[in-house]
Amino acid sequence: MSVKEPQDWLALQNSLAAPMAEKVQVYSRHAFDIVLATQAELARITQAQCEAAYQETLCTSITTV
Repeated sequence: MSVKEPQDWLALQNSLAAPMAEKVQVYSRHAFDIVLATQAELARITQAQCEAAYQETLCTSITTV
């Protein structure tokens, strides 16, 4: 890839930038999907723990009355 004219250099830069931009976009989407899945899983775990703690509190208060 030899470049002799400034216009050729710009054309080369543009031809290399487009695939890189697409790769960045795909990577960003993938990272976003991972974050969403992680958030959903943490919400599910937190909900389950809160429900378990609530049930334990109810059982404890009923048995101590």
